[in-house]
Amino acid sequence: AYIYFLIDMHKIRLIIKRFFKRRGTRSYRFIKILDREMRKYLSGLVKIMIISVFEYSIAFAIIGHPYAVLLGFLAGFSNLIPYFGGIAINILAAITAFVVSPSLFIRTLITFFILSSVDSYLINPSVYGKTNSIHPLLTIFALFAGSIIFGIMGVFISFPLAIILVTTYNYYK
Repeated sequence: AYIYFLIDMHKIRLIIKRFFKRRGTRSYRFIKILDREMRKYLSGLVKIMIISVFEYSIAFAIIGHPYAVLLGFLAGFSNLIPYFGGIAINILAAITAFVVSPSLFIRTLITFFILSSVDSYLINPSVYGKTNSIHPLLTIFALFAGSIIFGIMGVFISFPLAIILVTTYNYYK
């Protein structure tokens, strides 16, 4: 289903464009602005994924983890799943480090806590704030509120939903 959706994305966008043009120019302008903001969000996500690949690869290489580059790539792709993706990769890094040596396990845990904090509270809100002009505190608040209100699904939809709400508020105010 997803592949069909991606293949026909151009047609779907054209149908939506025609529908909102018939409804009025104001609705059409709003959809264009919303589309632009969501594209900015996706470009921010790609930037964060690239930053994570380098950040985790370098950090794990510095501490001497034998699978530093692989873990870096997995950490980058794990950004598609907020919070839980990063936790899963760090657990994998800790398990492989524990097999190698206890000292590498301790270094991996320390690296995990430092990188998780830097990513969650500095890099991600900063990148998303710059790409979508949303304050970093609003980003953090949206993530917490989404997870509290909607649980795990709220983590996935919280930031795109915050972008939609802020864009809607700014457009209609």
